[in-house]
Amino acid sequence: MSDAHQQFGAACLGILQSAPFGSLTKRELELSLLRAAIDAGVIPGQPVPLAASLQLSLTKASAYLTDLALRQPPLADAEAISALTELLRTCEAVTSDKHLSIPLHDAALRIWLERKLAAERLHPGESLRHDVLKLTPRGLLRLLDRAEGISTPAEALGELDNVLGEPAWLKDAKATWTTKTSWQDTLSTFGSAATIVQGLPALLGIAVCG
Repeated sequence: MSDAHQQFGAACLGILQSAPFGSLTKRELELSLLRAAIDAGVIPGQPVPLAASLQLSLTKASAYLTDLALRQPPLADAEAISALTELLRTCEAVTSDKHLSIPLHDAALRIWLERKLAAERLHPGESLRHDVLKLTPRGLLRLLDRAEGISTPAEALGELDNVLGEPAWLKDAKATWTTKTSWQDTLSTFGSAATIVQGLPALLGIAVCG
């Protein structure tokens, strides 16, 4: 038996002993077992592989993951921006002249985005579905300006080293960004959604950790 399965077995025993037997509802028991399985690494915590593993519809898999996320403390801004940065770095974001579309499989991040975007209001063409985030470049940068616990663009730029080839946006940033530059102000430097997807992850990786 693998360490992951041993961890899952111990967690299951803890669940059975945590309350009088039979007192948990079917849903609560399902969620407790699912949380234990994901934490142990026995079952993946993303909608598509979870649906395949448990023979669920994608809608049901997403609903379970959303329920689990709602039972956890909400993501702090820095945690959410870090997760969003990793998505920009690793996913196949689709860009157009006016928007970028990012595959979204993290329920906790989606909940954070729902709350932030509800407060900020979506611009025309922007949307948040259970599996895709579609934002204008300004909408994305506006989220960064409203987030707590991350550095300013100029602070992140000062720590940025070894950017391969020093692209045009970086040369312009070094020449124009000041301590008063907001994330929305950087739109004139990046210019397009495609350039934002290329350059922003490097800056945000520093801005969140800095």
